[in-house]
Amino acid sequence: MRFCPVHHDARLVGPGAPVLLLPILLLSLLLAGCNPLLPTPEEPPDRFDFGPLPVADELRVLPAPTRLQALRAPSWLAGRGIPYRQLHRQPEAIRYYARHAWVAPPAELLQQRLESQLMIDRQDADSWMLDVELLSFEQVFVSEDDAYGVISMRATLRERRGEGRSLSRQFRLEEPIPANVRGAVSGLPKLADAALADLIDWIAATVAE
Repeated sequence: MRFCPVHHDARLVGPGAPVLLLPILLLSLLLAGCNPLLPTPEEPPDRFDFGPLPVADELRVLPAPTRLQALRAPSWLAGRGIPYRQLHRQPEAIRYYARHAWVAPPAELLQQRLESQLMIDRQDADSWMLDVELLSFEQVFVSEDDAYGVISMRATLRERRGEGRSLSRQFRLEEPIPANVRGAVSGLPKLADAALADLIDWIAATVAE
């Protein structure tokens, strides 16, 4: 422990020193910056999105009006944390990077990118309803130096006219990514775009039938 010298009147020191001397000495130590009593505020985490949105000329026009009803996620993916799993240590535990986070929950970022790539009709005159559920979106460590990203989601299309069909399909993609937080914030968005591309292809083929 480091002590800072405090200058005072020697006449006030001794058995007869006034009671008020102790608060004055403590205040002097605090103002001198010795061993601050208050903790240093933590800096906010670095926040990331999925990168720039596709430009307008890349929009896919569906052959039949389709409305995106919802894009949901389980509670453990409802926050902004970036999850990872360590298969070589405790595979059943989900952890989150402490100093890094998404700017919004993954489901919200996925919905934004889906709507930016697809001409989705939100009017009442739609013939198909689309529901998407995000099932997993995480970085998985096989070892300290080996990791991959995984995304899985379930999509359901419901026909509001004609035969009233209901069709569902599950999408799952895995790709190797660097075994660090930079690998997560750069690799997972690329994986999300690839999964959305597969989803859009399926939607377009289904509503065209």
